[in-house]
Amino acid sequence: MTYIVKNSIIDFKKIITMGQFFMYKELNNDVFLIQSSNKICQIKIEDNVSILTSDNIEYWKHYFDLERDYNDINNYLKTFVLKHNDIRSYKCILNESKIKVCNQPYLETCIEYLLSAQNNIKRIRKSMFALLDFGEIYYDDSIGIEYRSFPNLEKLLTLNETDFINCGAGFRAKYIVEFLKNYKEIDCSLSYNEIIKFLLQYKGIGPKVANCIALYGLNQIDAFPIDVWIQKYLDKYPQNNPFIIPDKYAGILQVYIYQNIRNLKD
Repeated sequence: MTYIVKNSIIDFKKIITMGQFFMYKELNNDVFLIQSSNKICQIKIEDNVSILTSDNIEYWKHYFDLERDYNDINNYLKTFVLKHNDIRSYKCILNESKIKVCNQPYLETCIEYLLSAQNNIKRIRKSMFALLDFGEIYYDDSIGIEYRSFPNLEKLLTLNETDFINCGAGFRAKYIVEFLKNYKEIDCSLSYNEIIKFLLQYKGIGPKVANCIALYGLNQIDAFPIDVWIQKYLDKYPQNNPFIIPDKYAGILQVYIYQNIRNLKD
């Protein structure tokens, strides 16, 4: 199956490579393979449109948040930041408004962001792909490719600290093993603050990682992860006109800011 999206409303290349998720490969110029759970998708970026190919198109439409109305969100954020005289954030919205916030599986998101502590995108990707060796074999007819799924909880629980170290987890291995041993499904009806409190119970999960998990794995679009990049951005605001986190859609603004400053546009 295929699904065509206009490039005027989404920038897949930025979304894929910015560090929201990590299991992707660039096959050649502007052709990517993305994996999540036991699903795989090929995205071919052409001049005016992007073509998604997968046996599971509905899954990927949800994954890339293609059914959410970002026009209303962007208009709200523009109004909010201008109300607070925040021209810097306004420029970020204008520059990066074709970014979407991905909806990833909760467990998968927890593992990748536990791996993110004092780490970089390249090494996180390598570790996530190494974990696929423990997954089940699947075949996607639409793409014509065999692949391994991300291992489920039952399989992950059979792995020990050495297994995760061999996958490149380093010192993070002990936190991942302990997280899995104490893993509990989260009640998605909890408030944002309750979700953060729940996640902070796990060793290896601090405020930044908890907010990343909430944003990317639990669709908490009011979450606002603060990493080194974002903190440097916030530090540039004068005391008499500080950055104000929006009362809605803070996570979407965070993604715009993060991508914008990574591109050295700020």
